[in-house]
Amino acid sequence: MSLLKTWLRAARLRTLPLSFSGILIGSSFAFSSNFDFDIFSSCLLITVLFQIISNFANDLGDAVKGVDDETRIGPERAIQSGMITKAQMKNAIIILSVLALIVVLQLLFRIDLSRNELLIFSALGMMSIWAAIAYTIGKNPYGYRALGDLMVFLFFGLLAVVGTYYLYARSVVLEVVLIASAIGALAVAVLNLNNMRDREDDTLKNKKTMAVILGAEKAKRYHTAVLLISVLLFAAGISLSGYYWYFLGLVPLLRLVGHLKRVWQTENAREFDPELKVIALSSFMTSLLCFIIGLIVYF
Repeated sequence: MSLLKTWLRAARLRTLPLSFSGILIGSSFAFSSNFDFDIFSSCLLITVLFQIISNFANDLGDAVKGVDDETRIGPERAIQSGMITKAQMKNAIIILSVLALIVVLQLLFRIDLSRNELLIFSALGMMSIWAAIAYTIGKNPYGYRALGDLMVFLFFGLLAVVGTYYLYARSVVLEVVLIASAIGALAVAVLNLNNMRDREDDTLKNKKTMAVILGAEKAKRYHTAVLLISVLLFAAGISLSGYYWYFLGLVPLLRLVGHLKRVWQTENAREFDPELKVIALSSFMTSLLCFIIGLIVYF
């Protein structure tokens, strides 16, 4: 395998559509106020960098702690395979973190923000980089203390959607918070499904996740509740906004009915892996459809 393919594999490009969801749907609700293509493109680049940093850090952190070994069910990691060393991965994380911070700052200084807004968004940018790294790296990574679900909800949901919307509109409205919570819930579902797949292995290696704490049966109930709450939040947010045409964007979420049926029927943890992309793509396609619908309606 070539060096480029090795790094692309480590970046786990299949996870990127989920990270795009918040930017797309946050932008779609801003079409009626003040959409700006420069903000949109910069936010997409920033979220890509954050996601790759997170994936690299996850690879490094689990390798250092010995979680990635021959017992792991999911796809083989880069360090685990021996294709990338721990030192190389650490350097890549540092370089990408610096680059991400530069992109964040150039966006913030390019648009007309007040001093307080500039400070707040700069702090949020640094917190996002910390969150991407601290999931598995450090003495007490929050991903090993069942806090991953909360952090994913906050950063993939609330910050991504509300933060993007605010950069356009300079305001926060309840309907966007509800939509942000819906996207965050879908991101939590992806993480929970991943943790359901790895539950037995994580239990042996003392990695506490919600799936480990809840157990197999309750983790499925939790998964079902999170997805149902997401759909209800979408419906509430769209209804409150009055932009009823965005209900058409929820069509991809119909796939979740079959997804839930398969999850409840699954006994072999390996069979959870193909379902990860079902939720991730449903979230992405819903956000993309809302974005396209917004373009059609407002432009």
